[in-house]
Amino acid sequence: MKDFIKKVWDEVKYELMFFVILLFRFFSIFPKAISPWIATGYICNYKYGIIPRGFIGTIFKFISNNNLTPKNVYTFVYINTCIFMVLFAFLMGYLVRKIKSGVGRNVCVLLLVVYIFMPFSLTYLFRYANYGRMDLYLYTITLIQFFILRQPNFLKMIIVTFLSIICVLIHEAYMFFVFPILVILVLYRMLKNGFKKNILFGLVILITGVVLSTCYIKFSLEIKLPEINTYFAELNNSTNMVIDKNAIIYEYY
Repeated sequence: MKDFIKKVWDEVKYELMFFVILLFRFFSIFPKAISPWIATGYICNYKYGIIPRGFIGTIFKFISNNNLTPKNVYTFVYINTCIFMVLFAFLMGYLVRKIKSGVGRNVCVLLLVVYIFMPFSLTYLFRYANYGRMDLYLYTITLIQFFILRQPNFLKMIIVTFLSIICVLIHEAYMFFVFPILVILVLYRMLKNGFKKNILFGLVILITGVVLSTCYIKFSLEIKLPEINTYFAELNNSTNMVIDKNAIIYEYY
């Protein structure tokens, strides 16, 4: 029994440590409410057809059974933040385990812990000005893609392409500030494992899918929303949350 516990501990000790540190960081700075500007994004959905950044609002509307309350939005963001922290902890644990020497691992752990508490780390998502931003879902999906691509094949590349298109639907800026990291990861795997035609073909499909979907959302999509005052009144009637009208104007009008 002791051997089993020791084996399990050795398998998860770094991940568990990083998760506890992330939790500490989260509870030390997390807000008790979501800003109206960010919360507005959870109310906008695909009722009038596909619109930029309306995917999460559509998912939230379905999961909450159209019960668009501040408590439900906060719970939705909180759960997804916890999922993000688990995946982020596993990523950091993976990076530590890639280092073979004990001294090197200790240095890596120290650097990662320092990183967690830096203003420029991904924990910026825990602060009021960023809590609930669509970045949260982009990073979460990208972390899932990272683990899928540890041993890439054509089927996994298709799955990653599908997830990347979802990211574009969440926020079209994905192509510019997150997607390049994914492409670099695939290229690294190809260099490490040798160039395989099916992986290269999968990479072409991935890049093509993301570029075309981004161009469609950004330049070709016809947004069919009512007049701003009508739409704003309709959104207000669907929820008791405080909605930022300027956020709607900025995004869609």
